[in-house]
Amino acid sequence: MSYVVFDLETLHSTDEEGFSFGRPWQLGLAVACTWSEEDGARDWFAPDAWSLLQYLGQQERVVSFNGLRFDYRVLDGAIAPGTGEVSGGDVAEMTRAALRGKSIDMLLDVVDALGKRIKLARLAEGTLGEFKEMPGELAPKEWAAGRRLEVIRYCRHDVEITRKLYEWGVEGAPLLFSADGDREAGEVRPTWTLR
Repeated sequence: MSYVVFDLETLHSTDEEGFSFGRPWQLGLAVACTWSEEDGARDWFAPDAWSLLQYLGQQERVVSFNGLRFDYRVLDGAIAPGTGEVSGGDVAEMTRAALRGKSIDMLLDVVDALGKRIKLARLAEGTLGEFKEMPGELAPKEWAAGRRLEVIRYCRHDVEITRKLYEWGVEGAPLLFSADGDREAGEVRPTWTLR
């Protein structure tokens, strides 16, 4: 089955005053990146939000890491800026309807299999021996400072890491995660679930 991998970076971070993880639609869309075998890598910006939703809705599978609880909600806000839950959730319902039954959220599958969250960076390091280019919370600051090409490259790299980990799991191999401070290394065997 064909699939597209999706990730995005925001204009604001959740540690900025007035913004929170619980209201991702307010964070603003800086850039979204997708990859599919058919279309290769593509970049999308805030004015492209509606086109991006339509594109994702046309795919057989949409693979993300925390897409259901975060990226899709940021996209809601980009489609209807400043509203997020406008008209009783009309925009959010459009997103859910377009992507229902075709979304694979790798983070949720890791949590289901392991009982706890593991960062993408730890999975990338443990499984692939790759390191993320920057901590995700720095991307909004880099974007605001005008280093937009670096943020786009970072988002593309996260899409590539997500794609590799997804394919690794499809092959049935366990995902390994690196140690982090006092957190031990380990492995997890998630089942990629359409949601």
